[in-house]
Amino acid sequence: MMDIGAVISPFVISIIAKNSDKALLSSAIFFGIVTLIEIARNMYANLKHKY
Repeated sequence: MMDIGAVISPFVISIIAKNSDKALLSSAIFFGIVTLIEIARNMYANLKHKY
């Protein structure tokens, strides 16, 4: 499902934004935020299992 979302989301955002530059920028920001959240979640899980 993650692969499908990664492929479809830029197209959906481009339909909403009506401008490809803004669509790509908003996609990059969205995926950057999701990446940071996942990194923080994984770090927290690793610390939790360590102690």
